[in-house]
Amino acid sequence: MLINYLIYLSKYLILYGYLFLLGRSVLLILSRRIFNLSKIPKEILYSKSGVTYPLIGTLIFGNLIFFAHFFISISSPVLLILLIIFIIPNIYDLNLNLKESINFSTFFKYLIIPGILVISIWDTAFNYDAGYYHILNQAWFRESNLIIGMVNIFWPFGMSSIYEYMSAFLWIDSSFVLLHFIDLIFIHIFYIFIIDGVFNDKYKSIKFSSIFLLAYSILDNFGFSEIILKIINPNAINEFSLGGRNGYIYIQGVGKQDIPVAILFYLVSITLLIAINKKTIKSLDLLLVSLLIFFIYQLKVSGILVSVLYLVLIFIILQNKDKRIIDVFYLNIPVGIIGIFWSVKNLISSGCIVFPLSTTCFTNFHWYISGSTESYEAITTQASLAYKFGESFTAWVSQSSSFEFRKEVFLNFIASLFILFLIKKILFKKLSVNKNFNLILFSFIFLNFFYLLFFGPIPRYAVGICMVSASSFGFFTDKIKLNFSKNIFYVIVFISVFLLPRSNSYIAALNNDSLRIFDPRINDEIYNEIGFVNLNENWVYPTYGDQCWANLECTMAKENIYFEDGFFKVARK
Repeated sequence: MLINYLIYLSKYLILYGYLFLLGRSVLLILSRRIFNLSKIPKEILYSKSGVTYPLIGTLIFGNLIFFAHFFISISSPVLLILLIIFIIPNIYDLNLNLKESINFSTFFKYLIIPGILVISIWDTAFNYDAGYYHILNQAWFRESNLIIGMVNIFWPFGMSSIYEYMSAFLWIDSSFVLLHFIDLIFIHIFYIFIIDGVFNDKYKSIKFSSIFLLAYSILDNFGFSEIILKIINPNAINEFSLGGRNGYIYIQGVGKQDIPVAILFYLVSITLLIAINKKTIKSLDLLLVSLLIFFIYQLKVSGILVSVLYLVLIFIILQNKDKRIIDVFYLNIPVGIIGIFWSVKNLISSGCIVFPLSTTCFTNFHWYISGSTESYEAITTQASLAYKFGESFTAWVSQSSSFEFRKEVFLNFIASLFILFLIKKILFKKLSVNKNFNLILFSFIFLNFFYLLFFGPIPRYAVGICMVSASSFGFFTDKIKLNFSKNIFYVIVFISVFLLPRSNSYIAALNNDSLRIFDPRINDEIYNEIGFVNLNENWVYPTYGDQCWANLECTMAKENIYFEDGFFKVARK
């Protein structure tokens, strides 16, 4: 067991280390070549610069793969060479202060936390949608460069997230654990941010927001469960329970990008709220924030609502003459360039700027099937049980609350907020905050929850705004009435991280069980169980269910699809 564990941990640390160096490399270039700084600022996004390295690295990693895919398949060795080249600038500024770096905090952040998180691989499996379309989408990315009309192979391909691009590249390990490591990278970054935040005496908003979020993470393991809900209402529909879930981050099945989106949403929201409160922001920070906001959009369209805070910040800094409008324009040029290419990719693959939003689709493409997007739009809306204007609100509440343990999470979220309020009253001194800031903060929280009604009130969609809500108590807090040592906070963080992997993960790891994650390219058991039926001479479809996994000959379209060869293949029905 120990040997396997160390192998997986080493793989994780190599991936994290690469993203760390990639982010540092890009920040070196930006600092010296764009902003004429002698070195990387010690502070970026109101945290130590090192905290942001892997975050920026992940952003660049995903977009380098995305840009390259216009010209080459993601399995091409050229892409690997390109990704290696981008970390070379680090050699021009090694700046290794080993004496300052080797301490308990470093050991805790970069070994203890990932050492715990990696244990989750023993009880983490592919989610259902992975076999339904995620893995097959990634397989096509590895097979060919960008395909025109890819949506015709299978309609969910039109929703390709940048998460798919990163995952497709990480097929380099036959264990496929690297796909799960993407989520762990974000969780790891999040906890480093929290630790640095707790000990950040310069920005009290980050310090106290981090403390309240830690308390919220512990409360995630208590509250209303299936058993308690049954006592309250014996006639209730059986609900699935994961302890006391209250809307905090959790370990997802491989293939879902909700937790990375939630973490980015939280980090960007806190950064923007601090900048709004200060009414100023550094130019480098503004550039990075705009890039991270678009990265959220690339991961999942629904996360773009965080841009509301960005627009508020722009209005404030222009009003206060902290920045000129021309400065804001120049700082958003990189986002504009990425945005153009991302929109072109969407148009080429689906015919829509935002798929499956039919109002953004162009029907004059020869490979686009007129009227198809409306049906796909309806499918996505129904799947999330989003509220529609005109239907009975009470009937919708009754239906949606019985789905995916929504009632349980909602009750626990409200209970957690109440407990946090009591903690604030008892242990913290009140801080007076500008009324305009209050209005901005609470309007933003309300807007996000209101939006969920129409996008789909599924708990995993709401994790980001739930964490912002819980941590918002920190913006109204000045001092802790009691003295707590640093060690206490390290213990709380340890408990919080330790409780993220399921108990089954620890048991499976101790027993050295086989991983539930597998290589979908060579798993005969899966394919024999599914079975495939010939659709025509070129395509097959599953005999049982609707999962194609990595079978490139498989489609759920149930129609003949043919390719027109060229630099860009064209998929047509």
